[in-house]
Formats: sequence, structure tokens, C-alpha cells
Amino acid sequence: MEDRVKTAIENLSALVAEFDADDAAISRLILEAIEEIRDSATDKMAALLDKVEGAVVDICAGETDFAAAYEALVSAVGAVQKEQECGGNAEDKPAMPAEDLFEVEIQHDVLSGLIEQAGPSNDHVTGVCGDLFEKIAAVKTLPGSLRKKIGYIVETISSRSYESGPFEALAARMEEAVAEVGRTLKEAKRTIDAESKFVDDEDLTSVFLERQQAALNEFESDILKVEKGDAVAALDVATTVGRLAEETSALGMKEAAVFLERLSGLMGTEPPSAEKKKIDALLVLKDILQEHFDALSEGREGKIDAARAESVAVAFRTGQARPVVRTEHGSAKRIAPKVVVDASNPDFPEFIAETRDYIQAAEAAMISLEKNPDDKECLNEIFRCFHNVKGISGFFSLTDVNELSHNAETLLDKARKGAMEFTSECAAASFEALDMLKEMLERVERALGGGAYNSPERWAELINRLEMIAAGQTPPEAQRAIPAETKPRPAAETAAQEDSAGENVVASVGPADLSANGASNQNAGMVKVSTKRLDSLIDAVGELVIANAMVTQRLELKNTIDADLARNVNQLNKITRELQELAMSMRMVSLKSVFQKMARVARDTSIKAGVPMEFSFSGEDTELDRNVVEEISSPLVHMVRNAVDHGIEPSEERMRLGKPPIGKIKLSAFHEGGGVIIRIEDDGRGLDRERIIEKARRLGMVRPDAELSDREAYSLIFNAGFSTAEKVTDISGRGVGMDVVRRNIESLRGRVEIDSSKGKGSVFTIRLPLTLAIIDGMVVRIADENYIVPTIAIRESLRPAREQLTTVAGKGEMLSVRGDLMPLFRLNRLFEVENAKEDPCDALALVLGNNGSSCALMVDDLVGQQQVVIKSLGKSFGSLEGLSGGAVMGDGRVALIVDAAGLARLAKNS
Repeated sequence: MEDRVKTAIENLSALVAEFDADDAAISRLILEAIEEIRDSATDKMAALLDKVEGAVVDICAGETDFAAAYEALVSAVGAVQKEQECGGNAEDKPAMPAEDLFEVEIQHDVLSGLIEQAGPSNDHVTGVCGDLFEKIAAVKTLPGSLRKKIGYIVETISSRSYESGPFEALAARMEEAVAEVGRTLKEAKRTIDAESKFVDDEDLTSVFLERQQAALNEFESDILKVEKGDAVAALDVATTVGRLAEETSALGMKEAAVFLERLSGLMGTEPPSAEKKKIDALLVLKDILQEHFDALSEGREGKIDAARAESVAVAFRTGQARPVVRTEHGSAKRIAPKVVVDASNPDFPEFIAETRDYIQAAEAAMISLEKNPDDKECLNEIFRCFHNVKGISGFFSLTDVNELSHNAETLLDKARKGAMEFTSECAAASFEALDMLKEMLERVERALGGGAYNSPERWAELINRLEMIAAGQTPPEAQRAIPAETKPRPAAETAAQEDSAGENVVASVGPADLSANGASNQNAGMVKVSTKRLDSLIDAVGELVIANAMVTQRLELKNTIDADLARNVNQLNKITRELQELAMSMRMVSLKSVFQKMARVARDTSIKAGVPMEFSFSGEDTELDRNVVEEISSPLVHMVRNAVDHGIEPSEERMRLGKPPIGKIKLSAFHEGGGVIIRIEDDGRGLDRERIIEKARRLGMVRPDAELSDREAYSLIFNAGFSTAEKVTDISGRGVGMDVVRRNIESLRGRVEIDSSKGKGSVFTIRLPLTLAIIDGMVVRIADENYIVPTIAIRESLRPAREQLTTVAGKGEMLSVRGDLMPLFRLNRLFEVENAKEDPCDALALVLGNNGSSCALMVDDLVGQQQVVIKSLGKSFGSLEGLSGGAVMGDGRVALIVDAAGLARLAKNS
């Protein structure tokens, strides 16, 4: 019988661990397990089972906050398990009070340190152990069997009978007793913790009412501070009203909750001012709440006087309340609230980061839901994200964010509970809410930087739309819009975001497990560190690398015959290298967030362009320097948009060409050769080589008789003002964007390449370094000076033959490499270095390639390849064409880092 009950309780615990509010199957199994246990339960266990059953019913009904109800459920199940472990007689076994536990714990800790020193040769320590055991035995709440064992030990020590026999037997008993006391203490602590966690609704209400006296006194003090013009106190007042509204609602105090929620909405426009009628109304509010809570504490009904409550509401409705106007359709419409962003609050950056995580997770779940409309977990995930944003925004008095999240949460809540169908209209409104939340976060960031904060213009319209959809009404045609496309990271070159229109979802985005990726938020074992401190650490490690090189490359150390010194130097090199790698890895982040953003960009562009497509990505766990990841987002947005708008054909055209009606775009990333490759592939039209060349000739970008390779021809689309689009749309066709893409990628010391086949599709390949702080460079020498050329930019090196050299009028010296004619730059002339080699046949040429523009760099010699820490040249020299920075070498001298992209531009313009 006991085994059957134990098994049933273990099954109950396992079911609760998997329980979710919407899982009817598990809730039914939990109730069945409760009935099975109840058949053999004691009265106390039956009472505990009633609490478990009540918690399950509350969660399923959605009448209480899930987190609080679930914690009560887990605690109740823990109490059932405890009751079963005690054999159903827990009520007969007195629990150890906290003061007894504290006393026994002290004696136990001292005994644990002394017991090994006890023995016949150390009577003093043995006697102390006996005294400590005696104090433990005096605690009546210890189990009787344990007290009996300890009593025998105390008697043996006090009578010194251990002197007549081997002490080992007594020592063993002492060790066993100490161990059992430790186990008892551990169990007592667990019981106290479980009891402290489990508080039923009546206890929660009592605790709430007990602390209201002090809380309302503080509230009154804040009101009086507001009267004197204290802005911080004004924020505190508004926050207190909102908090009380939530707490009274959670505790089922419906009358107070309705009143406070209404008042919080009226006050939410801006912190209360020092205007007399508002101060008077707030003081009346304090009195109303005081009387109401006092009555509830005394067991009375505590009816709120409706006339007094209305007088408080009127004071705010006629002043700070959001005015209600009528739209042309006759429906009520809000005016967005005025929000004050407290720039002095140090928690705002964390709020922004956390909210962005929730938005990203919600978008991922939304996209996955489009592929799997019956996936309830996706709906739950989206709901939780809006719910969490609503909760944390309230703490920062961001009323507009809070209200938008609340309305979206309400819509999702109805959908996940089956009260309404999650239609394409719901999806479009939810996407638009996420877009607006992102925009509001950007506005908050600008406000923290000293700018003004205003809610988005369409805030009130979106709130009305969400409410109408949740109420089962059809929004006016003017309000029916799908969300604007996700904006790329702000950049001077990025085109402004436009609103999109329509409602048919035609994009399908993968991978299938996108929601799982977005929902996972494993922060266990992690510590948050500001990026500023992290950058400072990496800079310090960079200085360490330089200092280490300056020491270890000294001739005295290189030529030393001291074996120990050489070994220590090698060890220093090894540790420094490991520390450098570790420091750099700390700044590495995955591309997952960027790739998920691209999924949304592709979807929105697909809807705008009316082109159905499937978007998938892989390699999102590939890691890059955080600074690179932040900067690559904007170029990827433009390239993905182009892939959809220019690359993928309409379904009718694709079917006519024998292609599947739905186009495919794939975004991938992987490591290769010490860098990272990002590819965007599509199976669309491909690039029209002849048309590109023809347009370039008309624009004067190439000579009429120029012979171009495929890669050179395709690279023409990176020129400013170049576009082959027949018409300009709100998505593309203006001839701006791809030149910015190339410039941004080159600023990251990367390059972009194009491979395309007309009618079959295109592949855009972006090659990026792992980090911007350290580069792999080829050290070259010109006379006595060293320069560094990034190895990623070098195609090959050679010693030119006389027949490869030529001079072209207006172009200067040229070098022919396998039929490819390119400018030859003499670095000694560019940087005015004397005593360098003058004959190219005696020197070396490095062939640098970049997007079809090649050039050759003439140097005296190659010194070797090594990693170097990049240093800025400062504002005075930062704009020099052909240079990207400097590096401190092992001998303490500075070597300039050559900018291959800059030299390529010089080659093109020369």
C-alpha cells in the first residue's frame, strides 16, 4: 500500500513539473493522481491534496497569476511528499522551531571541528564534546531515537568509562551521531523553507493588508512631496497606484482593483502635477484605500464609496487624462500619453536589452506559428513575451509601452485560450505591435541620450485596432495594415522605413524550430558585464600582448643560453596567447539574433512585393566579434530585401519557367580560413550580365571597349547610383544601397563577392574577420620601414618579370598578371620612403583583390605573417586613403596597416 502511494505521489510530482496552464491532458492526469492518493491518505494529507487540487483548478481557469499559482502548486506537492516521507504521522512529530535549529546548528558545527581531536590523551577536548552533545540532547524537538543515541555518548564521556576500553568504539558512535544530527538539521531546514513558501490565498491577503498601513503612509508622504514640485515623488505616486491595481487584482479584491485600474489609466498620461485639485484628489484616494483596507483587515465588507471614488477620477479625467476624440468612423480613439523617461535610472539599459530579447523571441514564435498554425506553444510564447514586457515597462513608468503590451497580451490571451481564432488579422496586428515596441525602445534610447520622448504617431490607432480585434470587431479599412518592415540598425545610408499595406501572408520562413531557438533563454551561470568594461579588458590584454612582444623579442633573450630563462619566456608567451584568445572569445556573440531579424525582413518584404518565398537559414550559432555583428546587420537587411524584390520572380513567371511557384532564399554562415563566411543564396532571376554592362557603359562607369570578367561585371552594382530596375518602388530601384553595403563591409575589413547564373539565381558571399581588434597580417618591408597588409586582402605575391610591366598613358605603371592588367603602386612613393628598391623586377608585388578592382603593391621584401593588435591613427589621420590603422611591433616601433579597399579605390580613380 505504501509503495503504491509513494509511486502515485512521485507520478504527481513528475506531472506537475510538466504542467502548463493550457495543457488539459496533464491537468486531467494530475486530478486523477490526486484521487488515487486520496484513497489512502491521512486527514492532513487529504487537506494538502485539496490545496493541490485547488491550485490546479485556479491555473486552468486563469483566475490567478500563473507564476504565483504555480509556485503554490509546487509547494503544496512538496508538502504532500513530506507528509508521505513521515509515514502519515507528521502531525505527531513536532517540527523543529527556527530557534532550536539555530542552537543545534551551532553545537553541531563546533562538534564537527573538535571530534577528530577527542581521545584518551586529550581529556579536555573529549569533555567539551560531551558538553556539546548534552546541549544537543536537551532540544526536545529532536527525534527521540537520536536523543537516545546522544544520551549514551554523554553518559559514556561523563563517567569516563571509555578509559577502560578501546576509544575507537566511542569515536565511531560520536561520528555517527554528528552525521545524523547534520541530516536532521538539513531536513528541518527543508521543512521550514517549504512551509515558508506555501502561503494560501488567505495568508497572502493578510500579509498584503498588514503592510498597507506603512505603504499608505509612504504614499501620503509622496503626495505631499508632489505638492512641493518633487518630480521623483510624482513618478513614485503613479507607480504605487499601478502596483496596487495589480496586487488587488491578483488577490481578488475586485472592487478596489477596478477602481485603481481605472485611475491608473487616467494617471498614466504623465506623473501627477502639483495642481491643487489633483493633490486633493490623491489625498482622498489615500483615505479611501485606508478605510477599505482597514475594513477588510477587521473582516468587514469594506465597500468603496462610489461618489468619492468618482470625484477622484474626475479630477484626473478633466486634467491629465488622455482625451478621447471621435474618429471619422465614429469610434473612440485615445490620445497617446506623455511619458517622462528618467535618464538617471541606471536600470534602463538592462530594461532595453531584456525587452529586445522578449521581442526577438516573440517574432521568432510568430514566424514559426505561420508555418504551424496549430502550435499552441508558439501562442503561449508570444503571450508570455508581451506579458513580460508589460510587467517590466510598468516599473519604469513607460505607460505607452505598458498599455500597448497589455492590449497585445489580451488579444493573445484570448487566442491561446480558444476564445477567438488567431487569424491573419491577429497576426498582422501582433507583428505591428512588436514593430512599434522596437520603435519605442529606440525612442527611449534617444531620450536617455538627452532627446525628447514622444509616443509613435500610430500608437492610439494600433491600440484601438487591437481592442477591436480582441472584441471580435472588424477594424476600419484605414486601420487594417500589416506591420512595417523591421528597420535595420540606424545608419546614415539606410533608407527610411515605409509602412506596408495588405493582409495576405505569403511568406513562409524557417527553420521549423525557430520558436524554440527564440524561446530559449538560458542565463544560468552567467554574469552580466557592461560592454564598456569588457572593451577595457580587451584593450588591456592588447597592451599586454604588445608589451610581451617587446620583451620576448629582445636580442638578449633570443640569444640567451640560460635554459630556465628561455623556458620561462616560452611559458610567458603561452599564457599571454591563451589570455588573449580568452579575452577575444568573451566578445564573441552568435549571429542568431541577426539571422532571426533577417527572417522577419524577408517575410515583410515578401508581403510588400507580393512575391511568395521560403526563407531559411543555417549556421546561426557561428560566432563573431560583437562589434562586427552589430555592423553587419544593416548590409544584410539591404541584401535580403534585394534578394526578395529583385531576385525572386512572381509565382506565374516561375511556373512559366518550369520553377516551383515559391522561391527560396537561404542565409548561411560558417568559419573558413580564420574568418567567417556569410552567404545569401536565392533561386531567382540571377543577374543579367549584359544588361549590367550596358547600363554601366551608358553611365560612363566603364569604357565602351572594356572586357570584363563575370565578377568584375557583377561588382558594378556596388557603384553609387547604379540600378537596373525598370521602376522605382518603395522597396528598391533608386540606385542607392549597394554602394553603402560594400562600404560598410569594407569598413569591417571584409569583402563581398557575387556569383550568379541568369535565370537560376545568385550567391552573395561576405567574407569577414573574426574580430576587429586583432588581424592576421603580412609584414612587409620598404627600406627600413615595416608595413602590415591584411592577409585576407592578398590574392598572391610574385616577383614581376620585365614583360609583365607596362606604362599606360593617364594610368601610370601597370602590371599584367595572367592577362589581368592592374595598377602598380609603389608604397615608397605613396609614403615618401627613401632608399627603397626602384626596379620592380628586384622587388616583390602583392596582388590585392577587391570586388573586381585589383591592384599590385610593390614592396622590398616579405618579413613574415603575424597577428597584430590594431591601434587607431586618431582623428587627424583617420581619413587618410589607403591606411586603416597602426600596430606596435615587438621592437617598439609603429607599423602602418595598409587598407586594401582604399588602395583599390585609388586604383579605380587613378
